[in-house]
Amino acid sequence: MTGGSTVYVIASLEVGGAQTGLLRLVDLGFVEPRTTHLVSFAAADKSIREGIDLRGPWAGLTIVERGPALVRWAIGATLLAQLLMSRRPDLVVLSLEPANLVGRFLRFLSPQTRFCSFEHSSRYRRRLYRCLLPFLARSIDVVLYDSLATRQGIAPYYRAASARWIHAPLFVADPEKPRKANWEIGGGLRILSVGRLVPAKNHFLLVETVAELKRRGFDVNCEIVGEGPLRSAIEHRCAALGLGSSVRLIGQDTAWQGRAPTFDVYVQTSEHEGACLTVLEAMQAGLPVVATPAGEIPLHLADGAGIVVEPPTASGLADAIEGLARDPDRRAALGRTASTRVATLYDRQVLVRRLSTIRASLGLSRFTLSG
Repeated sequence: MTGGSTVYVIASLEVGGAQTGLLRLVDLGFVEPRTTHLVSFAAADKSIREGIDLRGPWAGLTIVERGPALVRWAIGATLLAQLLMSRRPDLVVLSLEPANLVGRFLRFLSPQTRFCSFEHSSRYRRRLYRCLLPFLARSIDVVLYDSLATRQGIAPYYRAASARWIHAPLFVADPEKPRKANWEIGGGLRILSVGRLVPAKNHFLLVETVAELKRRGFDVNCEIVGEGPLRSAIEHRCAALGLGSSVRLIGQDTAWQGRAPTFDVYVQTSEHEGACLTVLEAMQAGLPVVATPAGEIPLHLADGAGIVVEPPTASGLADAIEGLARDPDRRAALGRTASTRVATLYDRQVLVRRLSTIRASLGLSRFTLSG
């Protein structure tokens, strides 16, 4: 390869793991904006767009913002086809299923280009993708995956491919983030949970757990950070359980980590996960974590860094939370252990060196990070 030109295609720029992953790939040196044309098939969340602009200038930035999904995909496909034929990039990175579908179909337009799929989830959500993406797996030369759980989950979709698999962890410990210093519970038990309001996160189990804690006499205040298509259904479930103000859906809040130390327990009730960055972020803040055994979570919480509840039931989760609520020493021990683990395992310089090596192995030129 002669240069390092890249086209990075992502299905959307709403807040989520794939979008945060894109920004971190820039920060850690894998994606160089000056040689990358970024294409999105959907409008950008304000905070994500600000993050993209701050990391520029980009070689190109195309965001298809208007129209129904199929129209935006068609426009995005046309733009990508033009880029493949005119730019002949060294690398095309495909992130999220719609981008993978479009990009794999268009591979024939630039056969010398290396195509890379960046996988963030342990399963494909829709049957369309589960059927078509394996059929097109031969178009992928490299699979980047954010966790072992992700690789294990999506490996069956690549059986027909001879792709090279590369682990690219995206979480980075930030010593500047606030840490919890006082584990005493003040006026009521404060629970935090972060995640898109989608089926995989199973927020219905979370609100049922809150209801169970209230039945046991606890004064609970649960805050759910995130937005998504299930918001109305979750609100109706909260109303049916009579939770009132005990559960607050506050929508997107990219600054939630700054408030995390004010909570008593972090709870994750996912059915499916990959790396689950939000659990790592809660651990970094020193919050004791109670979670279901989804994806990489059991590895994060092993050896006294948190509590995994299996089988994942409302009563089981409530038991674990109640135990922590009644034991301040254990809350503090879990929080300190979690924070130390994250700082040790996710050192920034270690990840920078790893991603720099991966970039070079793909034939892309190295560049110097600023800051």
